[in-house]
Amino acid sequence: MGGDHAPSAVVDGAVAASRHLAVQIALVGPTGILEGALASPPDWHRLGLEIVEAPEAVAMSAPPAATLRRKPRASIRVAADLVAHGTAAASVPNR
Repeated sequence: MGGDHAPSAVVDGAVAASRHLAVQIALVGPTGILEGALASPPDWHRLGLEIVEAPEAVAMSAPPAATLRRKPRASIRVAADLVAHGTAAASVPNR
C-alpha cells in the first residue's frame, strides 16, 4: 500500500466507492496497517470491503521482475494473483 498519502487515501477512496457503487473491494496489504486505516469507518465490514494479507512490499527502486520472484507475498503480486485466479475482476494500483 504505497503511494502518496497511503494507506489513508487509498482506504478513504475504497470506503467512498463501496458506499456509492455496487462493488466489493479487496484491500491488499499488511492487515494491521489496513485495519488501523479502517478504524474510523466502523461499518467497513458491512460495506463489502475485504482485507487480503500481503506482508511484503516492493520498493520503487527495486528491479520489478526479480523482486516479484523473491517476494511472492508482495501486495502487487497478491493483487495480480487475485485477478489471475478469477477472485477479483481487476486490480487498481494506487499510483
